Amino acid sequence: MKKSFLPLFLIVLLVGTILSLPMLGSSASGKQLILFFVSKKLHQKAEAEKLHFSWLGPQRLHNITVTSPNCTLFIEELSAKLPFWKLFTLSSLTKKNFASLIAATSIQNASITTLSPESHFSNINMTSVQDERFPLHLEMDGKSSEGGKIFVRIQEENLGFSKGTLQLSLHSFPTLILDKVLTPFTKLSEGFFSALLGNQMELEGSCNIENEQHICSLTLSSPLASVKMEAVLEKNLITLQKDMQADIFLTETFSKYFLKEMSPLFISAESSQKPIHLILLKEGFVCPIHPFSLKEVKIQKAILDLGQIKAKNAAGLALIMGIMKLHLPSHIEEMDVWATPVSLSLYEGALYTDRMDALLDHSIHICCWGNVDLITKEVDMTLGLTADALRETFHFANLPDDYVMTIPVKGTIDQVKIDQGVATAKIAKLMAMKATNAGLINKLLGGIIKEDNIPPPKRPFPWEGKVKKSSSSKKSPRDLFDLFQ
Repeated sequence: MKKSFLPLFLIVLLVGTILSLPMLGSSASGKQLILFFVSKKLHQKAEAEKLHFSWLGPQRLHNITVTSPNCTLFIEELSAKLPFWKLFTLSSLTKKNFASLIAATSIQNASITTLSPESHFSNINMTSVQDERFPLHLEMDGKSSEGGKIFVRIQEENLGFSKGTLQLSLHSFPTLILDKVLTPFTKLSEGFFSALLGNQMELEGSCNIENEQHICSLTLSSPLASVKMEAVLEKNLITLQKDMQADIFLTETFSKYFLKEMSPLFISAESSQKPIHLILLKEGFVCPIHPFSLKEVKIQKAILDLGQIKAKNAAGLALIMGIMKLHLPSHIEEMDVWATPVSLSLYEGALYTDRMDALLDHSIHICCWGNVDLITKEVDMTLGLTADALRETFHFANLPDDYVMTIPVKGTIDQVKIDQGVATAKIAKLMAMKATNAGLINKLLGGIIKEDNIPPPKRPFPWEGKVKKSSSSKKSPRDLFDLFQ
């Protein structure tokens, strides 16, 4: 008789336990258990004053705090108009489940506080708007202690993220928030966004979703940068609807993360008089995002115009100046560089550049071209010493105006190596030809032999007629032996 009651007892116990799950989750011990798993999942410390669950909903969480080493997130109330059992279906977070969760969620009086230095973004509210056309219609807004504002609107027709719109607006938004919130999840250095953009930014973005196609536009402006882009995201591939344009003041951060790969000879660039200009042409541009693969990124053509910049007297620049001017004064820590626009293309991880001419230190005219493997970091470029530079430094009077002395540049992005032996031999030959006054010797040596495969320059050069020729001291053949000591 007792055995017949055991299955019934177990069933009653199981049903009672299930019915009491919301109450158990709302209890002090249940709250601690839930927060423990949330903290483990987020890799951040999560706390809450009160959790309130019920079978029919809504589910409410009060005074939530998530603390990281960089910032603190506080939410006065987070509520979801969902029955309790619905939470268990979210373990497989499909697009539809995620959209249902977002549509039912509201946030009241949230804030983000960054630490060292301190910045406060408060009054963040997210509410669901009743809309017959859009089952998912959310709006979020907030403001910062520096006067910044944020507004987000999401409208989705079928809860599958296949048809709808997204709007994002940031006004006087402190970039410090991006530094503290996003940097921990990337390999970027501390203060990356502030150093790249300045202390605040304006951003207007929108995205129209139609089936698998996302048509997006973005306009960003800040004290140090402005970017305009119209793109299409489809089947995890980004293409451009219009040429992307960017104007960016050169900083050490931009040079470190971007410029050194586009032009390894100028990896020490640190500032610019005017914003450098970048155009990414829409034709032939493809970028995969999930999974991302640099080898699959294709750029048919981009144009980079550095203009006038300042660069530290180090790495490749120091070697070039060593060749052309012997020993620079030790007090010179930086020099002026004036460059022509350069065309870039990217295929299978290799960045190809056409000829870029540059004027170093207001007097030395060089050029360079070649390719850089962005995956292996290997450099295969050519440095060109122009007739202007050789006449200016060594007073070679009989050089054709279009003459370019080529010197191989190898190594890696972080350690560029200019072939000093080739430079020494070629300059020595020119000096030997200059030292003799016999026309017969020039004829026997074949005169000044033009080198093959020299890309044409982009004339006129921006410095033509604007830079005075300097009176450099005359070099003798004996000086050549001091070039690489």
